[in-house]
Amino acid sequence: MGLHWGAPVLKSLIPSDLWDKVQSVQTDPHVPPAEQCTLSMLNGATGEPLTSFTFNHFYRLRRSALRTLLSTSLDICYSKKLVSITYPTDGTAVTAHFADTSTATGTLPVGTDGARSTTRSLLLGPKPGTTDAVPFGSAWVHASSTRNQVLFLHSFHPLYLDAARPLRFLWDAARAGDPGLLLRLVAVRRRRCGGRVDEGAATCAS
Repeated sequence: MGLHWGAPVLKSLIPSDLWDKVQSVQTDPHVPPAEQCTLSMLNGATGEPLTSFTFNHFYRLRRSALRTLLSTSLDICYSKKLVSITYPTDGTAVTAHFADTSTATGTLPVGTDGARSTTRSLLLGPKPGTTDAVPFGSAWVHASSTRNQVLFLHSFHPLYLDAARPLRFLWDAARAGDPGLLLRLVAVRRRRCGGRVDEGAATCAS
């Protein structure tokens, strides 16, 4: 996952000792974030630049490793099914009610439960809380690369390359800083005709 404009916000929300470890959960921890980084989207067939975006301190993070890092010292309960949300009359708190009759009270409900979010539907209503389908599907696969292939792709950016056609490349895991051992994560997309695309396709652009 990419972390750029949201980095200062995340830094302000977590303890400083955890933020100091963010570099360790990058897809390649040996590539420090530059003060300013420009990411380009290319035509995958021709290599022609289509557009570009400039950010400060761009990170490419491993979701599982980041999740583990941010879970430090937190009391996390799994296998809970949210059924309702209630508020006291003074509006100073919110209580989440779960199917097992347990509850949790806090100051702000944050839903991170996917495209068909129960939290969003409860907060906004069933109709405003729905999402629109997109007319394509996507599959993500890991593929190894030769050293020369990796060095060529690194010439665009050491952590990230987005090619609109025919494939999308995202760096995943470099070992010991050796580009010859790099794996890449490839998104293969195709347009879907008719019917509603499934949830995976609707949320593949992350």
